[in-house]
Amino acid sequence: MKKTFGLIVLWMVLLASFGYSLATKYGTLPDASVRLAAIPTILANFSSRDVPLTAVEVEVYGSIHVLKRICVLGGQQAQLLCLDGTRDRHAVHDPRLCFRGAGWEILQDEPMPHPAGGEVRRLRLRKAGHEVETLYWWSTLHERHGSPGRYWLQTALRRITRGLSGDEPVLVLLQPLHAERLVWSTWIAPHSPLHSL
Repeated sequence: MKKTFGLIVLWMVLLASFGYSLATKYGTLPDASVRLAAIPTILANFSSRDVPLTAVEVEVYGSIHVLKRICVLGGQQAQLLCLDGTRDRHAVHDPRLCFRGAGWEILQDEPMPHPAGGEVRRLRLRKAGHEVETLYWWSTLHERHGSPGRYWLQTALRRITRGLSGDEPVLVLLQPLHAERLVWSTWIAPHSPLHSL
């Protein structure tokens, strides 16, 4: 009896794996490109322009959809980087690991509430005597969080359910261009064009 049950379970797992691999090979999940393309380029108090990826970024991000822009909001300048891992979730890493790998020391890492719900992570970094702050979070249309583990679970579930579990979480990073810090509440406020990210 136990042997028969074990064989049935084994066959079910094999058939599910075969079905999943066929669905993955022949069916593509919708990505977040439409949502990212909706970020405006010019508004009354806001402007943004695309900037090319560096050679290192092209190598690291591979085939995933990346939005990289210089944004100006109320006189403040920031770099916006959005990573959509629909095509390769392994190209989207925990930003803290990337910062450490680039030689930055993390002085402070704390959650910050997002006005649209959920939370973002605020990092204070130091490298060669220079300090800077950055914000990051993973975002769907319905939630925001700063947990790499939760991102991995969401993307795994999305692939298993072929997208029925929800939208692909997009990693959003905001960094000041020239100042050490930005007024973050302005960048994620309800009137900001980046509020819905």
